[in-house]
Order: sequence, then structure tokens, then C-alpha cells
Amino acid sequence: MTGFLLRRAVAGVLTLFVIATLCFLISRFAPGSPITSEKQHLPEVKANIERHYWLDRPLYVQYGRTLLGYFRGDLGPSFYYRDRTVNDLVWPAFRVSIVLGCAGFVVAVLLGVPLGLLSAACQNRWPDYLSMSVAIGGICIPNFLLGPLLVLAFCFLFSWFEPAGWPASWTDLGELKRLLLPSFTLAFIHVAYISRLTRAGMLDVMNKDYIRTARAKGLAEPAVVLKHGLKNGITPVVSYLGPMTALIVTGSIVVEKVFDIPGLGQHFVKAALNRDYGLVMGTVLVYSTLVIVFNLAVDILYGILDPRVRIQ
Repeated sequence: MTGFLLRRAVAGVLTLFVIATLCFLISRFAPGSPITSEKQHLPEVKANIERHYWLDRPLYVQYGRTLLGYFRGDLGPSFYYRDRTVNDLVWPAFRVSIVLGCAGFVVAVLLGVPLGLLSAACQNRWPDYLSMSVAIGGICIPNFLLGPLLVLAFCFLFSWFEPAGWPASWTDLGELKRLLLPSFTLAFIHVAYISRLTRAGMLDVMNKDYIRTARAKGLAEPAVVLKHGLKNGITPVVSYLGPMTALIVTGSIVVEKVFDIPGLGQHFVKAALNRDYGLVMGTVLVYSTLVIVFNLAVDILYGILDPRVRIQ
């Protein structure tokens, strides 16, 4: 286990190094400049700004200074918000995106797994057809369409929720309701995938010899399904949870825009539009680190759940 973790940690660091290098080169060679604006700067002012951000130095010097800052935990300055650093902008927004992502994760698991269990238990009957229809709808309807439809229905037609905003208090139930629509919008496509994976895994497991043995011993069907079948039938879902968690957190850009949530996705879009090199690279590295960490966690969890998997 220790050797496996060390190898994955080294591979993760090398992956982040490659991502940082590619992101640096792409941002530097992309058209436009972070100091270009509608207001034209005097040549002296432009030269001073370039000197302040080391943009007048050779490319390899800028690259080395950027990497050195990353090793120290400093994501560098923001080229657009010139009175703030990338750390000041990223970490508060990152906390918002993590909370939204965790809420979406909980919704996806709590809806997807029971839906898949119901579908497997009622194979080729109307609950199975209904569950899979919901799953297909989740895959086909993108969140940029689902979000406005939910706002139109539940905010303007029924007036049950606020159309946008982030909870100002975590002890007020009325404020917490603001999380429901964006978290469901974010999770809906993953509910579809989890339910399909759960159904496929359970149908494969329920025909095994040890399941027939458990039934022959007189165990009730819920005990057979939940105690003996679910542990092995859920392993395809566990494999999906790592990429899913990363996708939920990093894929919240559209949802944050639709529901006006001050998360990391908002900063990423603005940084790309404003040619903010530092903020673009900072958000990309945070997203990439999340993907690597979540996939490592799933590999470990998969090995714990399935004894046939040996982590060496």
C-alpha cells in the first residue's frame, strides 16, 4: 500500500508539472495581453506594469519564477485584480465550489443508488423502465438547459425557491433552500450514470452462487440484496465516484453562472476573458489537484471494497 501511494504521489506531482507547463505556454502564446484594456496606457505606464509583473523578462525567467512560487504555495499575482493575489481570490471561491460540489455529490448518490437498486429489483417491469427513462433524461438534458427550466418552474411558477444567490446563513432553513436547485442541477446527470451502473452491477451480482446460497439459507430478500449483493454490486459505482467528484466540482461553471454562485468557476471564466494569466493557471492547478486526489482516493477505496484487487 505504501509503495502504491508513493508511486501515485510521484505520478501526481509530475502530472501537475506537465499541466502547469502547458498552461503557462498556452497562456503566454495566446492572442491578447493582460495589460490590454479599453483605456490606452502611456508607453511609460505600460513599461512599468510589464516590469512589475516580470512580463519584460525572458520567457524562461517568467516560467522559473512561476514554478518557484507554486512550490512555496504562492499562486502569484492577479493581472486583472491588481490589488489582490490569486490566493486571495481562489481560496474563498474554492470553499464555495467545494460546498456546492459536496451537496451535488450527496444528491447524486442518495438518488442514483436507490434508483438503480429499484431498477435491478424490478427488472423488465414498469419501475425498471421508469428508472431508466429518468436516467436517459439525465444524460440527454444538459445542465445549462436544466438549470433555467428549474428556475422557471420552481422559482417563478411556484415561487418555492429563490432564483439565485448563495446561503448567507447556514442555520437558517430558508437560506439553505438556495442549495437545492443548483445541487440537483449539478447532480442530475450523475444520478443517471450512478443508477445505470448500480443496476448493471446488481444484475451481475444477483446471479452469483453465493447469492443463491444466501437465499437458500432463508435470508429475507432485503438482507440478501443489501448485505450480500450491494457490497460487490456497488464496485462499478465506486470506480465512477472519483471522476464524478472531480467533474462535479470542476463542472460547476455553468451552474454557478445560472444561479449566480460566487464559486471558482466564475473566476475561471472571468480570468479567461480578461487574459489573467495568474488566475487562469491557479484555477487550473486547483482543479487538476482535485482530479488527482479524488482518483487516488477511489483507487484505495476500490481495493478495500473488493478483496480481489491487490494494491501493491
